[in-house]
Amino acid sequence: MARSVSRFARLALAIGLLGIGTLPFEAHARSVAQAARVQSARAARGAGARQTTAVLVWQGKILPIVTDVYASLSDLSVALQNRDYNGIATTGDQFAGERQRFDLIKPTPHSMSNAAKVLDQGLRELTNGTKSLVVGLRDSDSAGSQRAANQVENGLKLFNQAVGQIRRMNGPVAEPTVIPNPNAGPVPTPIIKGLP
Repeated sequence: MARSVSRFARLALAIGLLGIGTLPFEAHARSVAQAARVQSARAARGAGARQTTAVLVWQGKILPIVTDVYASLSDLSVALQNRDYNGIATTGDQFAGERQRFDLIKPTPHSMSNAAKVLDQGLRELTNGTKSLVVGLRDSDSAGSQRAANQVENGLKLFNQAVGQIRRMNGPVAEPTVIPNPNAGPVPTPIIKGLP
């Protein structure tokens, strides 16, 4: 609060000196620049925080991965309905590949580090859970299959939580994150608000 008062006082003093005519032209240019900075800061506070270029580039790089994960979830759903163990194993390999692709995206902007950790944990849970599910189903181990299904479900929750965090950190405030139904099939998920 004291900082904004001092800026306002300096601006008022600069305008007063300019009105009297004792301020040289260079000081006037500085006061105009300072007034523009104050106005842009007020506009930024009113419009919400802008994303840095690094954050936008990072989000653009993970967008295909997020889309592929949702497509793999659809494949997993179809394989489970058909009791296709090879299809479930293939889906586990797809999750592992998507996690490897995600690990290659460096650097992660500091503001996105928490969401990146949650996203990585979700992908790890999806990968390990799907592989355990195949083993449990092939061995007719109902307890192991149940643990693996819980792990897959936890991975999906973590993944959706991370996508929700990323979406909330940019774009218009209070736009809800839509969590797709696992049986709904592939759904386009805009990770950057405003884009289809």
